[in-house]
Amino acid sequence: MEEIDQNLQKWYADGVIFDSTKDIAKLWVYEELMVKWSPNATTILSLFIPKINKCDLRSLYIWDQNLTFDEYQFLTSSGSLEELSLFSCTISHSDTTLVTFDQLFEKLHQLKSFDMRCDQNYSSMFKKDTFKKFADILPRLKELSYFKIHGLTEAFDFTSITDFLLKNETINITLDYRFEALSDEYLGILEKFIAKIIENPPEKIPVINSPGLRNCNIYDEYRKLCFGKVYLL
Repeated sequence: MEEIDQNLQKWYADGVIFDSTKDIAKLWVYEELMVKWSPNATTILSLFIPKINKCDLRSLYIWDQNLTFDEYQFLTSSGSLEELSLFSCTISHSDTTLVTFDQLFEKLHQLKSFDMRCDQNYSSMFKKDTFKKFADILPRLKELSYFKIHGLTEAFDFTSITDFLLKNETINITLDYRFEALSDEYLGILEKFIAKIIENPPEKIPVINSPGLRNCNIYDEYRKLCFGKVYLL
C-alpha cells in the first residue's frame, strides 16, 4: 500500500485508488506500506491508522511523519516486519518525550534491514545506555544484517556506541554524519576509534562517513579496510 496524495488523503492498494476520508470498511494492511515525503503533511499516517483493522507488514517506509508510540507499535504489531525505513520521523510517548532508539525494536523479531534518517531533534532518542539495551535485544533480532543511521550530528554521543560496534559480529553497520562541520574534539573521538579499528579489526567493520574525516591521515587505510578500496564520499 502506498499513499499517492497526502493533501487529499488518497492511497493506492492492490491496483485500486481510494479516498481514506470516505467511509470505508476497516482495512487489513499487509506486505508493504509506504508514506512518502510531502510538505506540511506530517500527520497523514496518524489520520489513516484508525482505518486499519490489522497490520501484517513485511516492509514499512515512512518519510517525515509524527507518530505516537502506540501508533508505531500498532504498525509493527504483527512481528513480521523485515524492512523498516524511518526518514525524519518523530515518534513520541503520550507525554511528548521521544521514544528511545532501543524501543523501536521491541516487536521487530524478523527484521532484516533498518534504515533511519535522524530528525532535527533526535538526540534524546540516544541515552548513555541505549546501545547496551539494544545489544540485549539483539539475540531476538537474529535476521538483522543491515543497519544504517544517517543525518547524525555532534548531538549523537558516539562514545555510547563504541563498545557495541567493536563487539558486533553479524550486522553491517553504517553511520553517516551530515555535511556540516564537526568540532576538532568530536573528530578526534572518531579518529581514535578508527585507529582502534585499524589496529584490531572487529568481525564486522562499521562504516563511518563524515566529510571532516577526509583529512585524517589514516582514513584512506580505514576505507580500504571497509571496502577493499577507497570510495569517495
